[in-house]
Amino acid sequence: MNISIQTPHFTANERLINFVQEKIKQLTAHQSNIIGVKVVLRIGAKHDLSNQWCEIVVTLPAENKFIKKHSFSFEESIARAIASMERKLKRKQIQYY
Repeated sequence: MNISIQTPHFTANERLINFVQEKIKQLTAHQSNIIGVKVVLRIGAKHDLSNQWCEIVVTLPAENKFIKKHSFSFEESIARAIASMERKLKRKQIQYY
């Protein structure tokens, strides 16, 4: 599985990168055929308090799944996005059975 993490307009520290990678590994428990995951962390508008955005694109053999969440911190945004993506992948897995 290929994991790509992009942080336009800022540099993420090692702790944040490790946090993202740990959370992404949770997705493989729900779908074993994930080809790649692209994570984009961005800072939104300055006047908005919940301006930490996380976008996740999961590439599967036949399709892509996309989630975009925002919150007061990147960690919370990532956790919310991963939780939503897990629900999407569980629904997809149920459809095949």
